[in-house]
Amino acid sequence: MLPGARLGGGAVKRGPYSFSAAAVWRRKYPVVIAVGYAVAALGVVYGLWVFLVGLGVLSGGVFGFTFQHREGEGED
Repeated sequence: MLPGARLGGGAVKRGPYSFSAAAVWRRKYPVVIAVGYAVAALGVVYGLWVFLVGLGVLSGGVFGFTFQHREGEGED
C-alpha cells in the first residue's frame, strides 16, 4: 500500500503506523480524563484530598491517552 493511502473507515496509513479518528473515541481515556477533571473541580470546593484524587485520575488519563498508540503494537 502506498504511504498516505486511505484505508476503510477514514483511517490513514503512513509508514508503519495508522490513525483513525473513530478509534480514538472507542478508547476509555477521554472518559477517564473527564471524570478526573470533574473530581478535581469538586476538590477545589470540598477539599484538598478530593482535588488530589482527581488530579491522580486526570494524570493517569492523560498519560494513557498520550501513549495509547502502543497498545496495538504487534497487531497487524
